[in-house]
Amino acid sequence: MSCIGIFIGQCGVTLGLQILKSNPPTFRAIDGSCHALFIDTEIKVMSRITDPKIKLKSVILNAASGCGGCYAKGAVTAKKNKSEIMDRIRSKMEEMECCLGFVLVHSLCGGTGSGYGSILTQELAEVFPEMFRVNIAILPFNTGENPLQSYNTLFCIDALQEHSDMIVFIENSVVSQAISKDKVSMSDINAKIMNDLQVVFKDNKQVPSRSSIWEVLKIVCPIFCP
Repeated sequence: MSCIGIFIGQCGVTLGLQILKSNPPTFRAIDGSCHALFIDTEIKVMSRITDPKIKLKSVILNAASGCGGCYAKGAVTAKKNKSEIMDRIRSKMEEMECCLGFVLVHSLCGGTGSGYGSILTQELAEVFPEMFRVNIAILPFNTGENPLQSYNTLFCIDALQEHSDMIVFIENSVVSQAISKDKVSMSDINAKIMNDLQVVFKDNKQVPSRSSIWEVLKIVCPIFCP
């Protein structure tokens, strides 16, 4: 069951790299490469995609000055690059025998994750309405990450609830509390999130049906794939 993984913003790219290192069958191509796209507006984030274990055929690099933690700027940037993004996605789909849909991983806090993630989810719903869209959205800490995070989160959730088939919320604060360490770093949090998500991206036969994202989708959002 293959789908395309789309990892957006610093948070999405960081988690995406860790997810793909485990070579999950969800995003795996026959030749060993990954059905995945990375999107960000800062070169320093995209420069991390250097792990030889991750075989990528295409990477989207929207190099700009960043989105400044602002939803509006992320949304505007996504609209400007909409044609390029959709062309890359169509090209990726042509390489696949059967594409079930898209899994988007992004933060609700940053400008790229929230703004870009919202616009791309909406565009995918309009262009490929028959394919599912799953958003794995990372909720920020209550305070301290971004002065605009509450607005970014609100605007993004509003868009996702309208255009996404399934939203998986992961709270940084809850993940942090689940880690048994005195000082918890973002690397610890990302590692914990990645470990928890591994069960979601395994084949249905390898996990209990109630744990699989595909089984949940079959129940709440039936899809067809020949």
